[in-house]
Amino acid sequence: MSLRWQPKVPDSAADRTLSAESNHDVHIFHWAVVGVSKIKYSFSGGRHERFYLLLPEDMMLTDLSGANLRDVRQVQTRSVEGYGFKVLEVNLHRPARKSYEMTVRWIGDLSLLDEAHRLLLVRADGVGRESGTVTLHAAGGMTVKVADVEGGRRSALAASKRSAAKAHSATAVARYYWPYRPFALFIQVARPAITPTVALDQLVRIDRDKVQLLVQAKLNTQKGQLFGAAFDLPDGYELLSVVGPAVENYYERTEQGARRVYTKFKSAENTTTMALVLVSERFDLADFDVPLIRYVDDAAVVAERKTGRIAVQIAKALEARTISSRGLKSIAPDRLSNWLKREQFSAVQYAYRYADAAPALKLKIRPLKSRLALETFVGLNVRPTAATYTYRLRYTISGSPVDVLTFGMDSRYAKLSVVRSPAMRSVANRRQAGLTMWDLSLINEVTGLVDVVVNFSLPLDANTRSLPVPPIICDRLEQVRTIVAVQNMSRHEVAVDGQRNLSDLPFSAQKQLMPAPMLSSLQYVSQTFESDWSLDLAFKPAKEATRVQAVVDLLAMTTVIDRRGRSCYEVKVQLQNRSEQFLRVRVPAGLKLWSAKVADRPVKPAVDAEGLSDEVLIPLIKISPGGLPYEVSMYFAGAAVEPLNGLTQLSPPSIAIVDIPVMQTTWSLRLPKGYRYFRPGGNVSPIAGRAEVMSLGIEATLKQLKRLDRTSREIAGRSSRGGAIAQYNIELLNKKAIGKMKAYADYLARNPDRISGDEVRRLQQKYSEQQDYQKQIVGGNADHVRRQEELSLNDVNRRLNVAASNGGMYETTRNKALLSKPEFVADNESKQIERLKKELETSRQQKKQLAQFGVDGPAKDSKIDLAAMSQTSANDLLMQSQEKNADVDMLVNQLSKDNAAQIEINISQVQDRLEGLYDNRAQRHFKGQKMTQMRQEIDNMDKLGTVARKPNAQSRRASQTARPQQRGDLYMGEDYGGGTRSGQAGATLVQYDADTNAPANVNGHVQTIIAGADAGGEVYVAGGVYSLPVSLPGGGLRLDFARPSGDAELTIWAVPDRAVAGTLNTLVVLVISIVAALAIRIWPRNLKPAAFKVRYAIVYAVLVVGLTIIFSIAGLIVAALIVTITELSRARLAR
Repeated sequence: MSLRWQPKVPDSAADRTLSAESNHDVHIFHWAVVGVSKIKYSFSGGRHERFYLLLPEDMMLTDLSGANLRDVRQVQTRSVEGYGFKVLEVNLHRPARKSYEMTVRWIGDLSLLDEAHRLLLVRADGVGRESGTVTLHAAGGMTVKVADVEGGRRSALAASKRSAAKAHSATAVARYYWPYRPFALFIQVARPAITPTVALDQLVRIDRDKVQLLVQAKLNTQKGQLFGAAFDLPDGYELLSVVGPAVENYYERTEQGARRVYTKFKSAENTTTMALVLVSERFDLADFDVPLIRYVDDAAVVAERKTGRIAVQIAKALEARTISSRGLKSIAPDRLSNWLKREQFSAVQYAYRYADAAPALKLKIRPLKSRLALETFVGLNVRPTAATYTYRLRYTISGSPVDVLTFGMDSRYAKLSVVRSPAMRSVANRRQAGLTMWDLSLINEVTGLVDVVVNFSLPLDANTRSLPVPPIICDRLEQVRTIVAVQNMSRHEVAVDGQRNLSDLPFSAQKQLMPAPMLSSLQYVSQTFESDWSLDLAFKPAKEATRVQAVVDLLAMTTVIDRRGRSCYEVKVQLQNRSEQFLRVRVPAGLKLWSAKVADRPVKPAVDAEGLSDEVLIPLIKISPGGLPYEVSMYFAGAAVEPLNGLTQLSPPSIAIVDIPVMQTTWSLRLPKGYRYFRPGGNVSPIAGRAEVMSLGIEATLKQLKRLDRTSREIAGRSSRGGAIAQYNIELLNKKAIGKMKAYADYLARNPDRISGDEVRRLQQKYSEQQDYQKQIVGGNADHVRRQEELSLNDVNRRLNVAASNGGMYETTRNKALLSKPEFVADNESKQIERLKKELETSRQQKKQLAQFGVDGPAKDSKIDLAAMSQTSANDLLMQSQEKNADVDMLVNQLSKDNAAQIEINISQVQDRLEGLYDNRAQRHFKGQKMTQMRQEIDNMDKLGTVARKPNAQSRRASQTARPQQRGDLYMGEDYGGGTRSGQAGATLVQYDADTNAPANVNGHVQTIIAGADAGGEVYVAGGVYSLPVSLPGGGLRLDFARPSGDAELTIWAVPDRAVAGTLNTLVVLVISIVAALAIRIWPRNLKPAAFKVRYAIVYAVLVVGLTIIFSIAGLIVAALIVTITELSRARLAR
């Protein structure tokens, strides 16, 4: 039992004056009947808050609108005149007075085509009288006839401008009026049967993991027009998109067990094309039915008048044969050129044409077997300190692609090897029976040529007597070829000691493999087509060269002495050290070491805690051959000389370097003011101040540059790493020398008055010679580098590493045609996008024109396409009012916010469709395939570019044989880029930038500090007082000395300025006394002094003052002599 509230009987229950006026607009489309009914209730008395409607059972209410509307619900069903109706209850928030109007929107089935049937409409229930009109609208291609009318009469339609018939909009065809019930209208709806000519061109792409079906459908009708199309889809295939210039939308349905897609056109078409994209990932290659779509007519029957072509593209890794076919005739693939582009039809394996309603094709497809052939090129280069091996394995892969390559080598040499390949993802190794087997995983499955390089090096010393050439072990190979080339780029002697299954390679074949300059440097070239081969070489080492181990190029001392005899020493040592662990410094008595730095890093020296030894040990850094010289700076202080009291002989003690030769010493004394210094002694020579000290520093730097140039030439053929570091250090040291020379030239130009003219000319001449020397060193080094680059081009190791540039062909590249979007699909997409853009522009223009209308009517210069606005789409009818009057003035007055909102909706819908075309499942499908292909191609280009475009960087990082910047030798301590190191890394050779105090970058390798080739160098970090930052105090007078070796000795006399001044004053008084005595002695007795005049007194005063100011005491003496002589002359004349 169910209970519910019984609504209160309204005041209108007894109101028999309730009547209704119903105006119905019925739109008949190809797919349904859509109606808009406006019902106006009128009553003379009472109030009504509830109304009832009768809706036919086969109709669906889509919208009901009205003022003060609260809700609407179905309360029951009722049979009226033998037809079933649903009773709808419409409730208001507040009771209505006198009248109420509502709009009802509904949709009904389109049934009983070509048969007369009654058109059921929405009714007002519970009214005493109902009148109204019904207007029939027919969509383009639909025919509506009125078979009979009961209780009504036909009324005229206002004339309207019509445009082309469209499937999505309807035009008024008839109107009927009835004054009261009963009223019945019988209509007959017809949809003309159109049988188009259909041509289906179907492209089937078969890959190992997916099958694509891409169809181009051409529809043409000579009679009637097309408003849509339907196709049967193959089972198991997902429909991604349907595109075409006339396609508005599509939907997929399953009817009677068959999947079918229905396509709706934007307007009636006589001829149109469309493209369909389907994909499947579930299929059986062994018994493969080629998927095809079929056109279905209006009666859901597969059309018989159908022709087309079938093109089948199969991935390169698959092979296929035909099992059966029906209704197909084979054609040449180039006959598809008017449908497919050359890239596409060139990849077609099967091509057919058909004129059958149900063609069929069945294939048997299986993967191809992978076939591998291997050519191994072994390059052995004998260098001064190492024998470098390069194995270039060139695989030729056909059939199915592979993603793993397996090969091996004797474990004794495999642990020293580095493996790389342009297509390598990773490498793993395993040991079995004395062999190390590598499993090389590739980035992708590939076919074609794939290069793999194995590099290792064996050290050579005085005990080496043989050089084995181990073979590469491979299995599952159909063809094998091995070439062995031995190159000797050293003074060592190499000869064949034993070989098996090897024969000399003919010179004509050698010329095809290697350039002529390289052939002249090869000692042995052999080949074999057997897997079992061996080669042993006898080795006789050459004598080793000797070189300087440790040298001090410049010992620069600066000594500051104060009046009390306390001394401060700053000592800078320009040092090149390859062997010494400590710098032994002899410290004079009275001095103590305060601070020490090595290469600008504080260190803690070793000192004798008991003070029994006068030596200090400074920990040093050992550099490898070609390493950059560095500087050791020390600071000493103490009472080293006697206090300056009166006349004093200063003998400052010298700092001496023990057991390391010193090539040049400079000594700068900074002495206190108030003293005169003279008579320097010892084994040093005075020089022209700071300018000559700077010149000697330049000279020491140029000597270091020359030595580094010689070393780089020695090691260039031995170690690519060492050669690269030496070359980079030469550039750094050359920049340092240039900087010193520029500073020196600026100093000479800014201080011409501090140096005499002869000294300036001498220093400038010396500077010119230093410039020439520096250019000679740098020019010679550049010539050597060019020669090394020319030699490196003929390096068999480098050539093999550079030539290993084949990364194979990815399946995305080999099957490029199967992954790209066909032109016919892209063309249909572009045409549909172009149409939608035009619709969008039209809607925007209508919106702009609508804005020109005011309340009183249109502006004089405004123009609106009323015909375009008079047609109503089905979507508008279902959800919004669209009744239009034939009267133009009424239509213009009704254009308001509703019209603007509708245009906004149209714009939004078109924009959504455009976005759907730009980003849908088909677009993502093709973009995904394209992105995969692009990523693999870019990755392949990067791999190949590392080898081909940048062979030097790749060789530095990957091949133990190629030289950086096309020169140098193997570096055993660094892995290949992307490679995996099997053995232990060797010692790292790095260098230190003395100019910038920053890590240097050698051809892409960041270096941090100089390290010894034998890893004997150690970086010391100060932990005591020796790391205190100190600086020299300012001195008064600077004196500079030099010595072309070490162990400098110096003495100099110091006299106080006051003692010199007292001596001069004594001399002045003595001279004046002598002059006065002589004047008295020679003064004539009979002379009488001349009369004294004021002007003479003024002249004498000016003369005395002026000469005294200009010449000091000497001027005073001269003035006194002049005055005496003048007065004597006046007295003699006065007599």
